[in-house]
Amino acid sequence: MLVAALLPLEADEPNPLSITRIVINANQTELQWTGGNGPYRIQWRPELGSGNWEDVGAAVNGTNRFSIVNSSNAFFRVFAEGQPTVTNARYSVGFSATWSSATHPAQFPSGAHFSGLIGATHNSQFSMWAPGAGATPGIESMAETGSKFTLMTEGQQAIAAGTAQHVLSGGGTGSPGSVGMTFDISRDHSLVSLVSMIAPSPDWFVGVHDLDLCANGQWIDQVVVPLQPYDSGTDSGLTYSSFNANTVPAQPISEITGFPFAVSGPVPALGTFTFTRVN
Repeated sequence: MLVAALLPLEADEPNPLSITRIVINANQTELQWTGGNGPYRIQWRPELGSGNWEDVGAAVNGTNRFSIVNSSNAFFRVFAEGQPTVTNARYSVGFSATWSSATHPAQFPSGAHFSGLIGATHNSQFSMWAPGAGATPGIESMAETGSKFTLMTEGQQAIAAGTAQHVLSGGGTGSPGSVGMTFDISRDHSLVSLVSMIAPSPDWFVGVHDLDLCANGQWIDQVVVPLQPYDSGTDSGLTYSSFNANTVPAQPISEITGFPFAVSGPVPALGTFTFTRVN
């Protein structure tokens, strides 16, 4: 019995399927393979260049199959029917700032704007910020002055440690207004954190932390994140134009649910981050 195995996959497949073992015992053939994404479908035909391909049983999730084919010749092919694993992706993020005298009529400062975007792509071993955690020097500097420098340095240190991959830096915007940028991301560092200072303010900011853009092994097409105001816990000012008043000891980062952003009921979002996969 002549048996041949064929691979109908493209050479540049990110996780190529490869047959690793063929064992023939009378009219029974065992195929084993690696790569691809299940379920897998096995087909055969007696001639290489002609005839219809026929399924050998139902699709399987494992990576081996025993097949009984009553033919002197048999050509097999294996299809990986699952979606391919894509290692890298590119995203755009659009910051739509909606904070205005219409959304927050009780308290809205003149010259309202947001500082330049700053963040990183990283893995779960790195945390740029999170509610309940203490602000790093970089978060403190960003939230109090809009400066990116220290936070960029912290991102570069994380890259050197292998816990981050890219520092993200974009423009700021008046409010209401909008700004955006694109960035690359990988499966090994599929989390994104991104912040912007609320200005003017003592130490308030908006942002997203530890957002995983790869769910169940697949890149998310789009996600919209409402942006609530946060207090970095490093300045005790109560109004937009408060003088510098260091908080000693510093307090954990917390969401601002009252003055000066509350209107009547929950604090309206100050805008959104929209992450959209572009490649």
